[in-house]
Amino acid sequence: MARGDILVAFSDSIIFLFPFSNEEVDLATLWAEETLIEDNLILDILFLAYYESLCTCNSEQWKILCSLYKEIFSRVFSIHRMATSYEARTSLYHSKVQLLLILVETLDLENLLQMVHDEVPFRQGHCVFTLNDIQEMDAMISSFSAVDTEEAGPLILAWAVFICLISSLPEKQDPIVLMDIDHVGYVRQAFKAESLSYILKILESDVLKDSDGPIAGYRSVLRTLVSAFMASYEITQQLDDGTLGLILDIICKIYRGEESLCVQFWDRDSFIDGPIRSLLNTLEVEFPFRVTKLVRLLSALCEGTWPAECT
Repeated sequence: MARGDILVAFSDSIIFLFPFSNEEVDLATLWAEETLIEDNLILDILFLAYYESLCTCNSEQWKILCSLYKEIFSRVFSIHRMATSYEARTSLYHSKVQLLLILVETLDLENLLQMVHDEVPFRQGHCVFTLNDIQEMDAMISSFSAVDTEEAGPLILAWAVFICLISSLPEKQDPIVLMDIDHVGYVRQAFKAESLSYILKILESDVLKDSDGPIAGYRSVLRTLVSAFMASYEITQQLDDGTLGLILDIICKIYRGEESLCVQFWDRDSFIDGPIRSLLNTLEVEFPFRVTKLVRLLSALCEGTWPAECT
């Protein structure tokens, strides 16, 4: 199944009109459960297609995904009314998280971090979005209200990081386009919506614990988002204890139990983990102050033989 077919299949599934009468409650519940399980599988496949770089996501596809995400958490589809069982509600939440992580992954923050690190000009990089694309995508993001819907917070935060990184690249053809986008304002909006708390909630959910999906990939996307956020706004230098504790909670839950991520962290050539390594270095320099935070972080980063030796 091609990427476009997968996207159409999910869109058709989630928008599909409710086919049962009010009297057929049991059948409706079963239908909702099975439909949402199918949606979860479709989104796992779509995520892997992007995460494994089997295909790229252009602006039109990204806007479709963004629109679906907004409509799902706005509860406009009939599937919301039918998701009354615990299983259906869990699968629906799973779908929201999957869509969010797909949207974040397809912003390609890892590539942008590499471009910033290597000082690659925007026109010579491998960003799939043009400045015109970014304007259109920003119009969609600006229609979100993180204050009213907590699900919007992490996406707005990711978009702020994306714009900040793009703005940091040299030799942009039309820098005025990016200057008109207030990425700092987006960060403030995301923080008002407690986006970091929502990310922590995702990490504590069954989606990233007991799911049969690509859990390591999902955690990797969140790792990249947090790391890119820290790098973009030099968070390590301006953390109060409350925000520091929250970011540490997120980082620890991302790495704990994931040997591949821990191995990557201790690889000094891994620029993605650089901002998080800087946080670790800061805690080490401040020793014995914040010793509890230091021990928590180190304990989360020791999964596997080599990481355990590094810690």
